[in-house]
Amino acid sequence: MWGPAGLVAHLLEQLVLHRDRLGLLRGLRPELFRNLWSLAVEEQFYLLWPLVLLFIVLRVSRSARIALLAVVTAASAVAMGLLLVPGSPTSVYYGTGTHAFGLTLGALLAVVSRWWPTRALEWPRAARRGLGIAGIVALAGLLALTVVMPGEADVSYRGGLFAVAVLTAVLIAAFLVPASPLARAIDVAPMRWVGERSYGIYLWHWPVFVLLAAAFPTWTRDAGLAWALGGVAAVITFGAAALSFRFVETPIRRDGFRASWQRWAGGWRRSRLAAVASAVVLVLVAGGIAGTAAALVLQPDSSEVEQRVQAGQQAIRETPTPSPTPTPDATSDPSAPPRS
Repeated sequence: MWGPAGLVAHLLEQLVLHRDRLGLLRGLRPELFRNLWSLAVEEQFYLLWPLVLLFIVLRVSRSARIALLAVVTAASAVAMGLLLVPGSPTSVYYGTGTHAFGLTLGALLAVVSRWWPTRALEWPRAARRGLGIAGIVALAGLLALTVVMPGEADVSYRGGLFAVAVLTAVLIAAFLVPASPLARAIDVAPMRWVGERSYGIYLWHWPVFVLLAAAFPTWTRDAGLAWALGGVAAVITFGAAALSFRFVETPIRRDGFRASWQRWAGGWRRSRLAAVASAVVLVLVAGGIAGTAAALVLQPDSSEVEQRVQAGQQAIRETPTPSPTPTPDATSDPSAPPRS
């Protein structure tokens, strides 16, 4: 799960990347579990990074670690720009190597911040002030990018997403300064509550939004109703994340799968609250299964990008080819002098 600092930065990044999701839903059927792509990238990172970390800790000096991570981060960002197919960013956006710069940049920040002081008085005043100002500038930059950077433009993948990652890292670094205004603002109780449930919020938000958009398609065509749809989705998402955190994540994290299942199966009758909560969770799970089945039945044969390309090709085919304008002959001009 993310802490409060990571949650704020992640939510800002999601605003930058997905503020035009409503447009993607109009007339299309996006995958119900599309947001799980990040899990695939992260799991690959979790498998590879411990081996790399073991190597660089045992064999590489501190300065070389920082340089190595910086080079890998830059290489990933450059690869995204070079391998981008204009108008079709799917492969570079969902690819592990081309979208790894966010993870490696976070690893770089973790390596660098390992030697930072943990007490406010141990920080030089200039460093605290400088990081505080940098954090505010980074926050303003992320908010600005949510407005000006289009999610489908090539420039977003040729430096735009890397800029988002860099600003996010700067913002998190500012949050790490003890007793700073940004650190105090992010450490309030509501933000801690959300931070503890942040990954559940991320997992729930997209399928909830997709199912609501499918149930109320006309809402996505009106700006006011679209905001209302987002509000309803947020309420359902937070409720589902709170329930799954309380009755699924916490017991499994504390006791393991088998003990949690035995306790749930054998003890739910003894508590009315547990019975009600279990029924709600079952309803949510059943709704998710039903929505998944509907999405699988109704999903298109091609992806959204392929549909757009096919629609463009069809429009080109249906556009009539203009016939060439005939060049008038000299004899057809009444004003031309008669031939001798």
